[in-house]
Amino acid sequence: MRGLRWLVLFAIAAIVIVVGSSYYIARARWREEAPARPGALPENIAASALSGWSWSKTIGGSASVEVRAQRFKQVQDPPRFDLEDVELRIYDARKEQFDLVKSAHAEFRLGDSTMFSDGPVEIVKGLPADGSPARRKVIIRSSGMTFNSQTATVDTDRETTFEFDHGDGKATGATYDSKISELRLKKDVQVNWRTSNPAAKPMIIEAGELIYKERDSHILLYPWSRFRRGALTVDAANSLVNLKDGLVDSVEAKDARGVDKLPTREVAFGAKDLRMNFDDAGQVKEINGENEARLVSAAAAADTTVTARRIDLLFERGKEESTLRNAWARDSAVIENKPKPAPNRPTAETRILRSESIEMFLRPGGEEIDKVITHSPGEVEFLPNRPGQRRRVMNGERITVAYGKENRVESFHASKVATRTEPAKKGDPPSLTFSHDLAAAFDQQTGDLAQLEQWGDFRYEEGPRHAKSERAVMEPAKDLITLTGGGSRVWDDTGSVTAERIEMKQSNGDFAATGKVSSVRAPEKKSGQGMLSGDEPLQARAARMVSTGENKFLRYEGQSVLWQGANRIEAERIDIDRKAQQLIAAGNVVSQFSDKPDPKRPNAAPAFTVIRASRMVYTDADRLAHYTGGVTLARPALDVSGEQMRAWLAPADPQKKDAGGGNVEKIFTDGGVVIVRRTQDRQFRGTAEHSEYYVAEEKAILSGGNPLLVDSLKGQTRGSVLTWYARDDRLLVDNTGSGPAVSRIRTKKK
Repeated sequence: MRGLRWLVLFAIAAIVIVVGSSYYIARARWREEAPARPGALPENIAASALSGWSWSKTIGGSASVEVRAQRFKQVQDPPRFDLEDVELRIYDARKEQFDLVKSAHAEFRLGDSTMFSDGPVEIVKGLPADGSPARRKVIIRSSGMTFNSQTATVDTDRETTFEFDHGDGKATGATYDSKISELRLKKDVQVNWRTSNPAAKPMIIEAGELIYKERDSHILLYPWSRFRRGALTVDAANSLVNLKDGLVDSVEAKDARGVDKLPTREVAFGAKDLRMNFDDAGQVKEINGENEARLVSAAAAADTTVTARRIDLLFERGKEESTLRNAWARDSAVIENKPKPAPNRPTAETRILRSESIEMFLRPGGEEIDKVITHSPGEVEFLPNRPGQRRRVMNGERITVAYGKENRVESFHASKVATRTEPAKKGDPPSLTFSHDLAAAFDQQTGDLAQLEQWGDFRYEEGPRHAKSERAVMEPAKDLITLTGGGSRVWDDTGSVTAERIEMKQSNGDFAATGKVSSVRAPEKKSGQGMLSGDEPLQARAARMVSTGENKFLRYEGQSVLWQGANRIEAERIDIDRKAQQLIAAGNVVSQFSDKPDPKRPNAAPAFTVIRASRMVYTDADRLAHYTGGVTLARPALDVSGEQMRAWLAPADPQKKDAGGGNVEKIFTDGGVVIVRRTQDRQFRGTAEHSEYYVAEEKAILSGGNPLLVDSLKGQTRGSVLTWYARDDRLLVDNTGSGPAVSRIRTKKK
């Protein structure tokens, strides 16, 4: 039994040795195969993990936030997580899409639930939660960015860049609010907005600050903004950009001013309130300016400025850029065309058009004005830019202005027109015109008015001078106004002229009238009576008439007839020289003078003296009418003929109240004189080379050429000088020259 006990003890000892050996062998192997034991955590680090960190939060029921990181460290003071390879997902309320924020390193701060990344950060907006491709691309890149989980906002003050489907941009500082889908760029903003056409020039938008309201498709720019596309630049204060399908649809700008620079001209515009509309290709299709709207088109020859309360600019789409097609100015609209001085070319007048509504059309390409139309009554003012030009104003119900090359005014038309031209000399009256229609043409070399035509009840006034006709044409270079149709008529205080056509010098009133001319000249009050004076108007008819020297010289041609009271002159041509107080008639001259009735014999029949000749010259100074070329005279019971004749008119006698004033006083005839006196039953016929007849005395003196007097009852008498008193029936004969020989002839009594 004792041996068995030792055997058992030995067996137990052997087992213990074997088990112990196996344990120590196994433990040694475990120690060799086991990983190295981690060191102690650094001070202030509570925990760390190499993968799989995440954090999430719901914000006010409208959005949720989820943060994931590949690695993290939990820092105790201040309490935070240091994250690596971070993804921040900000979901919308329906969790249908999220905004993804990615950063290589970030700090998640437990105290205020914010996450900060000092390094580069990328934000991708609007990713579908189901993993499908995003409808639009919006990527924002920056650094020094802070995410606030309480408000779901991301903020940075550092340089920020971004990309989207139709462009890119940059700014300094940005804030993104995912709850309301609003992006704010803090300063130095620049956005390059492209269209669907990759070849088209981008629109460059600049601003002090920018707010993008994604849900409203609006972009707010403040406190200043700028838009550039190709040659177009617009500067403004606050602006609102309206988007449509990710493209710029319109811009609303405050205190805006813009310029469009093209090769041959520059267009500047501005307004307190400006709206620009764009098409789907990003080209400007319309610009609307309100409140102090202004448009300036600068070309080589002239500057054209448009101002109004509202101006609408309409553009035509082009291959790369749209071009201005027309502009519409409304409410107190004004267009000023101011020529630029140029060497070897006189400067034209400045032209100003005013109306409540003006529309401007441009030629294809938008570089030159084609025409301007007013849609309401308007006014055109011409302001002088050099000596010799005069200020003119035209008012009309509808005005159309046509332009030539380099924005030079070519012509204009207006209806229901009134014009006013200021005088060349200070103190003189202005000239006024009126008509139903008006058309003006301008010299394209000088810019001066070449022709002005008015028709439809044309009327003209310049102080005492007036005119009217159916049509009038003014040619400033010729200083000429031509009146035609409708019984054209000109008149002043001194008289009037009516004709089918009247050409008048505007500067001095000289004129030429043709076709059924009729004139009336007011009487000139003088003490004496004569062919050119009296208290009755001087009237005339002719085929043509010319008046010069302020109506001091008048010429009538073609079957001319001139009369004053009962006195009358007919001839092919009649000249009246008021300054020289002379009247000249030529060609088939017929003059008729009426003896003024004697107040003592008021019922006596008037006596006329009719003289016919080839030519007559009357001089008022000596009251003498000199007739030449086969002269004949006819008075009651008296005929006289000869080669030439001089007739004197009697002066007025104030004591007799002008009785006899202007009557033929005496008549001298020379060259083959024949004088015939007729009574009821008797005739006297005298011949000589010279005769003198005194009307009041009824005395005839014959001399020269062996004078002869033939009495139908008593025969004939000859003598060197025969003096015959018809009223007394006496004849004096001087044959010797030493004294008169007297012979009395008596008629038989029945």
